[in-house]
Amino acid sequence: MFELHNFEILGELTDGQKVIEKYSDFNPKPDIILLDYRITPKNGLKIMQELLKIDPNAKLLIISADYTIRDRALEAGAKGFLLKPIKENKILSTMKKILIRNS
Repeated sequence: MFELHNFEILGELTDGQKVIEKYSDFNPKPDIILLDYRITPKNGLKIMQELLKIDPNAKLLIISADYTIRDRALEAGAKGFLLKPIKENKILSTMKKILIRNS
């Protein structure tokens, strides 16, 4: 879906610590990061905080089935939050808005 809309996928990881390690290695940094809240061994908010320490300008979109973390995610620095399940047009339009608004 993303590649059909001209987004290049740099990786898909299911381990939070590996997300941080891989992000540190990127140069240049990705334009946007989609991060699930329920990733292990750290949750998405903890990972987001570590990524923002590496790059305060990181554009992070938090995705979760848990709406109760929405406000915490946005207050902690997420540029957007989407509640699962997510329709294709919603995720694409949200990503584009984040990229335009924060460019």
